[in-house]
Amino acid sequence: FIEDESDLAKRQNAKKFEAEGAYYDDLEPAQWGIVQLFQYMIGNTDWSVAGLHNMTLLRDESAVIHPVPYDFDWSGAVNARYSFPDASLPILSVRERLWRGDCRPVDQLVPTFELFAARRAAMDSAYATITAMTPAVKERMRKYFDEFWTLIANPRRAASEFKRTCGERH
Repeated sequence: FIEDESDLAKRQNAKKFEAEGAYYDDLEPAQWGIVQLFQYMIGNTDWSVAGLHNMTLLRDESAVIHPVPYDFDWSGAVNARYSFPDASLPILSVRERLWRGDCRPVDQLVPTFELFAARRAAMDSAYATITAMTPAVKERMRKYFDEFWTLIANPRRAASEFKRTCGERH
């Protein structure tokens, strides 16, 4: 799960973009959509593009900036004993999902929903096959992710949910 940032940049034929203060509009839109939805899927609110907190930015040869998230221990999916949401957020538990992304219209969200849905089996098997996790933890994780799959199966409901908090830049 861990790859050195310089190795990642080299593998992606890019360079690490170290300037703090990047905006959502600076990022490659398709990959940014995937990152936002992934962060929501796992219930992670412990990240910042502008502050480069648990997020690396890579700039490719054409100057396009690609976000790469990491460090998911404070996510609802992991639900570490020591994790808690930032007091400034309108949630009481890391298990509560909160959309921290941009305010995309539903027609721009649907292709990303479809991409995730097409890879559901692979995503679900990623945690289901971890032998160090107890069956109870796997079941809790399955239920947590099932809530996500149900939401994105209804794009209008998902868009409505995301619109409540979109634009809360972090």
